[in-house]
Amino acid sequence: GITSAMQPAVGQVTVLQSDVLRIGDRYRLAVDDNPTVGFGEPGNDRTWDFTDLNNTWDYTMETMLAVDAPLGPVAPGTIAAVTSLDNAAYHYDVDADALQYTGDTWDEDGVPFGLAYEPPRIQLQFPAQVGQQFNRTSRSVLEWHVGQDIGWGFVVDSLRRRTHYDYSYVIDGWGTINTPYGSFPSLRVNTLISTMDSIDA
Repeated sequence: GITSAMQPAVGQVTVLQSDVLRIGDRYRLAVDDNPTVGFGEPGNDRTWDFTDLNNTWDYTMETMLAVDAPLGPVAPGTIAAVTSLDNAAYHYDVDADALQYTGDTWDEDGVPFGLAYEPPRIQLQFPAQVGQQFNRTSRSVLEWHVGQDIGWGFVVDSLRRRTHYDYSYVIDGWGTINTPYGSFPSLRVNTLISTMDSIDA
């Protein structure tokens, strides 16, 4: 993906802790369901032209303290990026070293659910610049349908979905990204995530 930071485009782009997920920030996410634009090439001082992207649908995310989020702090992480779609949230911790993706929250039939990543999934290390690489494994366990008959003819204590994540990223370019909403100094972050699920009851 392409990570943009609101800073002057002078020399190599660098993303710092102070550039991401500040309390009160609002992000607009526009989705193109049938994109014809690729991610472009890696390299230095590039211009990536995304102006032909279509806006099939969009939504916003607002960052707030997790304790103030509509579904509350039911996942770890001090910051919640709450979506305008259904109040679901992505949870993060941000410190001087890294942007850490710690969990998710969502509503299912009026019940708030939380999912934790152990250890947290590192999205960026600071200062983020071209050449940075990172890889790690993480895992999560989701438990639901506690004490219910889910159609098997008997009550289960719960279902558990265990997910193992292998992920890595490399920052392989910097430059300017042109979008239908403006132009921004950016880093090109090439991310690979492999997951393996297992379910038990």
